[in-house]
Amino acid sequence: MVQQDPAALSIYAWLYRNVYDCLIEAWRSAHATRRSLQREVPWPEQSSAQLGLGLVGSITSPSEAFARNELKERINWALGQLKPDDREILGMRHFDELSYQEIAGVLEISEDAAMQRYARALRRLKRLWNQIEPPDEQGD
Repeated sequence: MVQQDPAALSIYAWLYRNVYDCLIEAWRSAHATRRSLQREVPWPEQSSAQLGLGLVGSITSPSEAFARNELKERINWALGQLKPDDREILGMRHFDELSYQEIAGVLEISEDAAMQRYARALRRLKRLWNQIEPPDEQGD
């Protein structure tokens, strides 16, 4: 692990790292007592909804709302197939809007490693997405 000077992190990245550490400790504590935080606190719906809404835009008709809901379910499925580390780095980059430098500080890795992890996670997500939404043969 790359140890970084706390002064080198932005305030947001520093706070994010502290919250991240608290969540890890809570998970360890719950895991030690055989509790399942995943059952007690499900993955927030807003994350996948945010991604889905960003992909399809603002929709109001019933048929378009149904299509948006189907898209949201496919996105949830694809994200659910990823390893937790992949979901985590995609979430940090897209939902939390952290820079690679901030991600590196939070995960205590180098900035290059953060970029590589993100690129690999994105490729895995694209591969899964292409399984459920094959690309158009005409390249559209």
